[in-house]
This record gives sequence, C-alpha cells and structure tokens, in this order.
Amino acid sequence: MIKYKNLGERLEELGVHFPSPRKKSKTLHEMEQDSYKSIVSEDAPSIYLKAKGISNVGNSCYMGSALQLLLSSHGIISVFGGSDTLKMHLESSTNHPFESTCKICQLAKITAGLCTDSNARHLSPYFFKEAWCKDTIFETTEQQDVDEFLCFLLENLSQLEKSTPLIPSSHFRSHFEICVLHTAQCTSCNHITFREEWQWTLHLSLPQHVFDQEISEESSPASVRIQECLDATFVPTTEQLRCPSCESIQDMHQKKSILQFPQCLFAYVQKYYWDSKSMCIQKAKVDIHCDSLLDDSITLFDKLKTASVLSESELACFRSNKLAKYHAQQEKHQQALARLRTQDHSIERIDDALARFDTDAAKALVYLDEHPAEPASFTLNTTSLAASTTVAYKPFGYVVHYGSNAYSGHYVAYRRSEEGWLELNDEDVTIQSHFHMDKACLYAFIR
Repeated sequence: MIKYKNLGERLEELGVHFPSPRKKSKTLHEMEQDSYKSIVSEDAPSIYLKAKGISNVGNSCYMGSALQLLLSSHGIISVFGGSDTLKMHLESSTNHPFESTCKICQLAKITAGLCTDSNARHLSPYFFKEAWCKDTIFETTEQQDVDEFLCFLLENLSQLEKSTPLIPSSHFRSHFEICVLHTAQCTSCNHITFREEWQWTLHLSLPQHVFDQEISEESSPASVRIQECLDATFVPTTEQLRCPSCESIQDMHQKKSILQFPQCLFAYVQKYYWDSKSMCIQKAKVDIHCDSLLDDSITLFDKLKTASVLSESELACFRSNKLAKYHAQQEKHQQALARLRTQDHSIERIDDALARFDTDAAKALVYLDEHPAEPASFTLNTTSLAASTTVAYKPFGYVVHYGSNAYSGHYVAYRRSEEGWLELNDEDVTIQSHFHMDKACLYAFIR
C-alpha cells in the first residue's frame, strides 16, 4: 500500500476540490448560549423606555421577578443605577477579577440596563447568575422560591458592602432590613427579656381558618384581609420557656413588635403547609384582599411598632437595656478608635471602617489597608425617617406564583411605573389590565 503525504493539497493541484472540514456555522445550543450571554437583547425595540423584561435562563423566573422589584428600589438605584458606578468600582479595585465573575460589575450592568433608556427589549441575567449564584442552590436550572432568593441576594449585598468603599456602610440594612423585637415576660417573677431579630423580608402567617378550610377540601379559595395576616403573625402567645431570673421553666407571655422599619419593606405570605394526608407540602388556596392598597398610602404597619405594642413599664425596661448596650458599644468603639488612630488614616475613614465591621478593629484595619484611598465622593439622597411619627407605606410591586408548589410553577412580577402598573412576565412587559394583588405571595412597600 502506498501512502501519500499532503494528499489533499496534491488533489487540489489536480483540480479535485473538497469541502473544508472547518465548522462555519454555530449549533442551536451555541446560539442559545450566545443569546444568554448578551446582557442586552437588541432584537426588538422597547415598548416602554424604562421597563424591560428579564429573560428566563433555565427556570429563573423567580430570579427575574425578585430582580424586577429589588433593582427598581431607590436603595439599589442610588448605588448601582448611575453611569459612573462601574468606573468608580474599577478605579478603586487594585486586583479586579474577570468582569463576568465580578458581582459588582454584573449587578451594576443589569441595574443600569433596567434604569436607562435604550432600544433593548429585555435583559439576560446569564452572567449575573454565574457571578452571584455559583456553588449555591440557585446555580441549578431548577425552580426555586422567590423569597429565599431575595433574602440570599440581600444578605450577599450586605456582606459585599463591607469590602468595597463604593457602598456606604450599613446602606442595605437601613434600606431593606426590618428589626422585629421579641418580648417575653415571666408570669412568676415578672422578669422581662428582649431579643432583636433582623429580617430581610417580613414573613406573614395566614389565619388558622384558611388551613381548616384546606383540610375540609372546599373547592373555593379562602378569603382574608391582609390585616388578618398581620394579626395572625403578631398575636401575643404564652409558652413555657426558661426564665433567666427564676432559672427554671415558667409560663412566659410573649409579644412581637417592629422596632425598626426599613425604607423598602418586603412582606412574604407563607402559603405553604404540610399536608399529612398527601404527605407533602401543599399551597393553600387563598385570596388576600388588598386591591385598595394599590394607590393609597397605608398605615396598617404603624400599630405594630414597638412604642404602640409595649406597655409603659415594658418600654422603660427596654430603653434601660438599650442604653446600657449603647454605652458598652461606645466604649468598645472608642477603644478600637484609639487603636487605629496610630495608623495613617483619617478619623472619617476609621469611623467608616468600624461601622462596616461592628467596631471590630482587626477587620477594620485589614479593610483600611486594602483600600488606601477612597473612590470619588458618593452621597445618597435619602430622607431621614427619625422625625416621622406615623409609619406609612405605599405599595410599588408584588409577585404572583402560579402553581401548586414553591419549587415549580411560574413567577410573574408586577410593578408600579410612570406608565402605570406593569406586568413583567419574563421578557414580556405589558400594562396591567387586571390586578392580581390578591394572589400575590411577595409584596414590596416603599416608605
């Protein structure tokens, strides 16, 4: 047998032509990936200049719905919505990672994409998901719970603000975190204990009659008012707990109140329950009547504030405990400040670093060394809430889940805009003709 080297070239010389084995066109899978990786889709003009959809990347409707509400809030837009955000971030980073894996870059891009006028019809969260959800349950293509993702995102944002001067200290906590105060009084010695619980979303319980109707297998959904959900969540109880004063198990009267209200309040209705008959988690069929909230400021949270729930004696005891903790914190802060003033840093930067790390001098020093120079000056146009006597909120969005389980079905976001109330169903953005607030599982209120 005779072997010819460069047979193809020899045959070409003789006039015999062969098609090139090189691939000239992309497969459908490759084209789909390219579409996902494009942060902005330019395939059609935008119907609404300031309202864009977010494409569904592998059952990510829960992600798109949460982002539509969160990224349209002032707390996010004030930091990531400006055109200079990325520039400031890149200038302040001495060792910047690859852009597609940088959380700040991806968050700034998708926020700016939703806020700015362009011809884009919708945005793709492909790289955002890659940067933020790697090695988490949200990395998969399975459906997830919108409340779990929202809390995951806000918690990561809170951690992120500690590592970058671009974000003011405690910015996300002041804008989004709610503080629930748990009060327990012993029936034997009247000793009172207090516990503060910080939450990203206020979890609302359904009244018991909703679940009784579910057990009776009635076909029609139960009907409740949102005020009933608040009453069921903050109802006083009596439980047997250990009293630190008696050092024994005693009956304890318990109350819950809201100690600190955020500027943007997310409320999540817990519609899921364990069904012993089917041995699985089911979704309660319930309509929560709150369409009257669409255009009116509401004060239904006002009666839940600590000053309205606790008695005068309980308030006096709480203020005394709070004052003692404040003095202890101030002493710790002064000690840390004295330790860090030996370094070549300004008082303003030291105070900022200590605020980011709860007066932990060691962590604050590492932060100051990693960020020797502040980026361009950045100020927030926020309104002080301290002078407000009445807690009033106005709804600006909600999310409806269609399906029988939190980890299946489909999520759709609804949001107030200049054009009116909009339905944000993945890539599609339309003016809402029928309100579905009674079907919502997640509500967003602005103060």
